[in-house]
Amino acid sequence: SADDTELMVRALQRSGCEPTYERVETPEAMLAALERGHLDLVIADYSMPHFSGLAALKMLQDLQLDLPFILVSGSVGEDVAVAAIRAGAQDYIMKANLTRLAPAVERELRDAQVRRERKQAESRYRNLFNSVPVGVFITTPEGNVIEANSRFIAMLGFADLESLKRRNMGDLWAHPEERLRLGAIIEREGAIENVEVEFCRSDGRTVWCALSSQITYDAIGKIDHYEGVSVD
Repeated sequence: SADDTELMVRALQRSGCEPTYERVETPEAMLAALERGHLDLVIADYSMPHFSGLAALKMLQDLQLDLPFILVSGSVGEDVAVAAIRAGAQDYIMKANLTRLAPAVERELRDAQVRRERKQAESRYRNLFNSVPVGVFITTPEGNVIEANSRFIAMLGFADLESLKRRNMGDLWAHPEERLRLGAIIEREGAIENVEVEFCRSDGRTVWCALSSQITYDAIGKIDHYEGVSVD
């Protein structure tokens, strides 16, 4: 409602924030505001004139929008607060304690910025991972494929990553005894570099590759995974 919006805005202003905001009363108005794409955060009353705060949260989730969501209420009990957090709300604030609102807003905006920066970094890494002119792969110590770039997938004749993941790398060596020999060297020395090996492709043919691989350890010093580069 307009009165509740005024309460929220005054609480933020008292803490030094100057929000630019849009008030909505209906699902249609909220959808239109979300589609304009200018929002950084959503604050919703639990009970609004024509729909509920939990319905607003579901709308965000259905649209797969990564916007922080804070639910505010004046009277509902702890069970609703728990339900809101379980549903994905970042925070739940009672109107009798609006001094918590500005710190929550600042925290969620900061966390959202961190998430955006992480996604951008992951996107840059993914683009680089798939654009290098050599095959790159990551496997578990047991040989299960965790990740592979498009060049490595094509080198072994698979249609996509999921098809490759259904095969264990141990089954793709033309000479299993060579895999055991090199595996022992990697475990002893931590890496191998530019070793010629013969892989079996998905179509039954074989391909010779120059293989480099190294172990990556976890925080307690155990083998976590293998990283490798393969050149046809």
